[in-house]
Amino acid sequence: MKEYRGFKIESFDGVHIGYASDRHNKVKHTLTPRRRKVEGYLLCYPDSNSKKFVSTLREAREYIDRYLE
Repeated sequence: MKEYRGFKIESFDGVHIGYASDRHNKVKHTLTPRRRKVEGYLLCYPDSNSKKFVSTLREAREYIDRYLE
């Protein structure tokens, strides 16, 4: 875990589960789960329990700089 200007930045590797739209699944008429691997960083706000996901460490630092302006 890293810290930058009061925010904690955690590395994140996981799986995002979404659903295929019905237009791709007209035969079964059901929504099937889709999984894709997600890698990035979670920003933990210093004043709340909220978190934000970003793709790169550079993007995380830029977001924090804009947030604190």
